[in-house]
Order: sequence, then C-alpha cells, then structure tokens
Amino acid sequence: MNAFIICLISALLSFVPLIELKGAIPIALSFFKSELSPFLILLSCSIGGILSSFLIAFIFLFLKKRLIKIKFCARLIKKIDASFERVLIPTNTQLSTRKKMAIVFEFCALPLPLTGVWASGALCAVLNLNYLQSVLTLVLANILSAALITIVCFLFNDFVDLIVCVMVIIFVLQIVYKLISIFVEKKCKMIVKK
Repeated sequence: MNAFIICLISALLSFVPLIELKGAIPIALSFFKSELSPFLILLSCSIGGILSSFLIAFIFLFLKKRLIKIKFCARLIKKIDASFERVLIPTNTQLSTRKKMAIVFEFCALPLPLTGVWASGALCAVLNLNYLQSVLTLVLANILSAALITIVCFLFNDFVDLIVCVMVIIFVLQIVYKLISIFVEKKCKMIVKK
C-alpha cells in the first residue's frame, strides 16, 4: 500500500471519536508496521490528533454558545455544568484558569480509552475555557499521550496486537461499568421514593 495512504488512514483514525490518537497509534502499528516506519505512523497519528484538537475545541465551544440561547438546552447545559462542577471543584472554591487547564490536561493525557480529545473538548466547554486555552491544553495533552502510547508500543513491540485487544476490553468494561452504575442509581432512586 502507498505510504501516503497509510499516513492518511493513520491520521483519520485519530479523528474517530472512540479510537482517537490513543487507539490509532497501536492500531496503525499493528496493521502497517511492516509497510511503514513506526516514526511516520506516530507522526501521522499525532498530526491527526493535533488537527482534531482544533476542530473539536471549536465544535464544542461553538455548540455551547449556540445551544445556551435555546431555553430547553440552556437548562440542560446548566445542569451538566453544575454536576461537573460538583464533581471537579471542591466546595466553595473557585478554580483558576490554570487549574481548569490542568484538569483537562491530566484527563486528556491519561492513556486510557474514553479520555481523549472528544471527551476533553467537552470538558473544556463545561469548564468555560476559551478556544485558545482549550486548543493549547488539548494539543499538549495529545502530544504527551502520543509519547506514552508510543513508548508502551515500542517497549512491548511483539505485543502491540495484545495492547489493542486490552484497550478494547478496557473500553467495553468502562461502558459496562457505566451502564451498571446508571441502573443501580435508578434503582436506588426508586427505593428512596418508596
């Protein structure tokens, strides 16, 4: 296969919401290792991840600005913001912009499924970071995450396929855990109401 097409596929994998950069690097290394150097795969995935940071930050911030003008959506956005603030911000404290950026950076740089640019972009919008702050945080976190994933893939070069499988298992377990917690929460609310 042509090297340009492999780089393009690798970069496009970084845009896919559930795969993102953290899944694109091991997947591309697993499938294209014999056809292209690992450095070019890392570079193309990183470029795709960085470009997605610009786009995703714009999308979430734009959507929040537009949807907050609609009455129903405004109430929903305020509820979401309030619930995130309860979880992320200790009682009666205001977070500085640097601390908000640090929260997003740590979340996005964590090399686990569902902690990528899409979820972090939404977190930027919830924490009311502006576009420049969002993009800077997402790009830096994406670069660190790419470095961590690449190091793991190089240290365990023979097990890249296994790494991909483990990432899929972790992803599925996270979804199952979330579904169970939602179910348990609804059951608890029903019991409390009785």
